[in-house]
Amino acid sequence: MIQGLGSAGLAKNARVIVEKPFGRDLASARELNRAAHAVFPEDSIFRIDHFLGKEAIMNILYFRLRIHFWSHMEPELRCQRSDNHV
Repeated sequence: MIQGLGSAGLAKNARVIVEKPFGRDLASARELNRAAHAVFPEDSIFRIDHFLGKEAIMNILYFRLRIHFWSHMEPELRCQRSDNHV
């Protein structure tokens, strides 16, 4: 996913959130970290615990559904694109 963002030119001035723990073991976690650093600088990579991230994702999904449901009444809330990967 991160490599795809980089190759599509979407990583410039962007930030990425990585849910911890990641990788199957220490070696795979280090490889994922290297892949992230190949595209993003360290200050653009945010690592969050999966319990902390769950509520934020649920809030995003709620607002995405709300925007879709009410968009015919509130045209200013229309969203061109929203990608959520849980």
